[in-house]
Amino acid sequence: MAQAADRLRLLQIRDSILRETAKTRAAGLTVLIGAEYDPIGHTLDSLLRERWTTAAPSSQARVVVAAVLDSSSVVSGAVRPRVWSAPSITAFLPNSSAGSPCLSVLRLSYVIDARSSQSLRRDLFAPETIGALLGPCLYYATFGAPGTRIAQWLRDGNWRIAHVTDWQVPPPPLRPLLSARQLLEARDVPTFVYQPRSKTSTVGLACLAGEAGRCVEAVQPARGSDADSMWKRSVVSTNGATELAFRMPWSRTALGPSEEWLLSEMVRTLGKERFAAFWRSNEPVAAAFQAAANQSLDSWVHDWAVRAYGPLPTGPGIDRSGFAAGAILLIVAVGAAAAVARSRRVS
Repeated sequence: MAQAADRLRLLQIRDSILRETAKTRAAGLTVLIGAEYDPIGHTLDSLLRERWTTAAPSSQARVVVAAVLDSSSVVSGAVRPRVWSAPSITAFLPNSSAGSPCLSVLRLSYVIDARSSQSLRRDLFAPETIGALLGPCLYYATFGAPGTRIAQWLRDGNWRIAHVTDWQVPPPPLRPLLSARQLLEARDVPTFVYQPRSKTSTVGLACLAGEAGRCVEAVQPARGSDADSMWKRSVVSTNGATELAFRMPWSRTALGPSEEWLLSEMVRTLGKERFAAFWRSNEPVAAAFQAAANQSLDSWVHDWAVRAYGPLPTGPGIDRSGFAAGAILLIVAVGAAAAVARSRRVS
């Protein structure tokens, strides 16, 4: 019931925005930012337009990005979830009717003001949030609708490899954070030390290690059920940046914390023309990629993973920190054993 109420609320917000923008039906990018975002609204608007301009999408495409306050807790008598751990972003994909816009909505449940934390403002300006806000809409505006099997592939994975849309630059480097306090006070968007074995699935580790066929497996999720298919066909839900979700994730993912940049990296490394051939193809995903890139999808994903994370050592071995910790424990154990032996001799 809570999910149904939240979706109904999203449809209400969508219809309200479409009524507002129907007055102009302007091609290109339309940005609507509610007054509740006033202290940062101008900066958010500028970042969105800058990303749009550098991507150079079709001038005839219609994309609307809206940032709204959504504090309602009850919709048509049903209680809905209201507290989000990250800026909530939902994209409504364009339908087949002529001039249908792609709409992306950012929702916060509280007003931005002087009391808002510095980390919240930083997260709203982060490249992951800006990229997620333009998200699928920028792909549609630049390359048109994806081929049937490419679209199914993206839906099955909830567009997880395309949540961040920025094909001008590679993902920011992963580097260490020294403390939780530094995380909260950092002026720049912080990142964390990537630990492949704790943040990547088994198949992702096999891909990084170079096992044939495992990278294709990592980027091709299991076919989703037909349940809820109408919503998933037209709506993509994700989040903006947070320290936990983007820089200190707790859970394992198929290809680690940078996987949400993967499709953008395809555009950046293949170029728009070759990526467009892949995007619009109706062939199976791996075959479509091979034809467009003249490289296997398995090989390309492995190369991307090594660029993002560095090579994964294979075979038996122990890192220096593990060796040092083991040596210290051994010394302590030997010392304790010697002390016990001496005490027994004395007694």
